[in-house]
Amino acid sequence: MSSTKRHYGIISTATIVPRFIKALQANGDIVEAIASRSLEKAKALAKQLGIEKAYESYEALYEDESIEVVYIATPNHTHYQEVMNALKHHKHVIVEKPFALSGKDAFEMFRFAKEQGCFLMEAQKSVFLPATIRLKELIEQKVLGECQQISMMSSFPDAYDKDHWMYKESGGVLYGSATYTIEYLMYLFHDPAVEIQAAVDTAESGAVIDAGIHLVLNGHLLADSHITMKVRTDNAAVFYFDKGYIRIENYWKARKLEIYPHDGAKYEESFPVEYEMVYEAAHVDKCLDNQLLTSPIMSCERSILCTQMVEQLVKDARTE
Repeated sequence: MSSTKRHYGIISTATIVPRFIKALQANGDIVEAIASRSLEKAKALAKQLGIEKAYESYEALYEDESIEVVYIATPNHTHYQEVMNALKHHKHVIVEKPFALSGKDAFEMFRFAKEQGCFLMEAQKSVFLPATIRLKELIEQKVLGECQQISMMSSFPDAYDKDHWMYKESGGVLYGSATYTIEYLMYLFHDPAVEIQAAVDTAESGAVIDAGIHLVLNGHLLADSHITMKVRTDNAAVFYFDKGYIRIENYWKARKLEIYPHDGAKYEESFPVEYEMVYEAAHVDKCLDNQLLTSPIMSCERSILCTQMVEQLVKDARTE
């Protein structure tokens, strides 16, 4: 936990917002205000979570001088404009994934943040989890030998109504969750060279609702990721090694690792926590304490490259 309490403003009342706010509060940060296009929604969530101020416009929150850091969780297609608006008011910014819908926008967002002297980071909780950090250690130490193959599955079949923006072209599983696959693997394997392609199924609205992503890391390590809104799957990542495998349930918010050596034994390493985003919040505080403008872990290069990859996957899906 940082010795300096940071003062946050929250943009949106999306379902992910209460979890992030509770993580900030657990980290010792202060949430000053929340803004929504609906003042009623903003007031209701503010009352529920003990937040003093509620605004019915994002601009009003950006103009609040008590706020240092803004967390943006608006629909995907609005990320670029809201980040730029917050930066114009000299706020540090954390923005939910996907960081942007195009590599061009992602580059411009980081360029402008640097010009404004503001910190900017894509919210990617998975790379800050103790379970992920431990997995990285096990891979590097070759406890089970070399990693030879990776299988990842995630699903959320009942999360959204059909009229939700996730069923629009700027929603879907590629924009929504491909970043978990790509940035998780980038972190674990030190930004490897990545070849990537996807097979997809789309809804009538144009949203990608089912995707099988195939990756080749450093020319030889195969990884497959299945992300779907259609059916519930195992929701786990499995890393296969020469001498066994490691399974991580709900790898994007993991609390434990299951280690299975080929000798038939099974070991578990647990990392219990109530709000898994607390590690991400602590990292942001550390970056701000050290006056950094970008994260050394969720770097601008990593976010831009991931944005470009997802952008290409979506383009490919639309031309099939």
